[in-house]
Amino acid sequence: MQSRVSWTVTLAFLAVAAPPTGLEAPLPEREVAVPSKFSDIRIRDEGAFRSMYFARPDGTMALETRVDKAHPERLVVPYTRAMFASYLYTPKPKRALLVGLGGGAMVHFLAAFDADLLLTAVDIDPAVVSSAARYFGVRSTANVEIVTADAFDVLAKKSPTYDVIWMDAFLQPSEDTDANGVPLTLKTRAFWKQVKSRLSEDGVLVVNVNTGPSTKRDLEVMEGAAGPLFTVTPRGSGNLIVIAPKRVPDKETLAARAKALDGRTKSVGFGDLAARVRGY
Repeated sequence: MQSRVSWTVTLAFLAVAAPPTGLEAPLPEREVAVPSKFSDIRIRDEGAFRSMYFARPDGTMALETRVDKAHPERLVVPYTRAMFASYLYTPKPKRALLVGLGGGAMVHFLAAFDADLLLTAVDIDPAVVSSAARYFGVRSTANVEIVTADAFDVLAKKSPTYDVIWMDAFLQPSEDTDANGVPLTLKTRAFWKQVKSRLSEDGVLVVNVNTGPSTKRDLEVMEGAAGPLFTVTPRGSGNLIVIAPKRVPDKETLAARAKALDGRTKSVGFGDLAARVRGY
């Protein structure tokens, strides 16, 4: 997401009745550059996978999304699997909010794993939203609403509340963000209090954190606003997944829920996630 100072509000709903497509045809060239005022977006086919990158001014390529073209519902990037530790805390969510769309790998997974979930996915960048539709087959459906908007406006609305809020929003690093591209306005106590207030009674907030020098301070701020935090370090990833539940189940309940969830899918590894949850 972008900083509050420079954000412009755009709201677009892409309602499409047909099932998602967009991964069937190869890209027109080895790398597609997508114009954007927020980030330098690149789309690549890499063997069996399609990826979205943000190209940074120093020449590095920050991976935003990677999807298995034949099976887009499979979570390829390790941290995305850990984001669904949310189901250990809220196993039967009815309504959820995803802030930060990217190429929509998490949307593909949810459409297959929890088809009845009412999901709103928000991204500030129209170029990201259009790229997700064109190249990754991620569009609005009966239960999925893709919104191009300032997430502050979405979170400021009084209704509805959400059973899960997933935060996975990054931009090109600038003077308005930290070194990882997280807007500074998303690192305040006031912001996290607002986010927590949008959760239902049994809701859970899950945040993807790219660790760095400010991580300890950032988590202290989040904890002061959102309450007790729990963390999972995904295998094979430098990310830290932070979980802030409204209700905290005991370890036996987590283990029982993990076993039931692993009975529904083997692609996440809920048992492993439950064993790796740590209190902050």
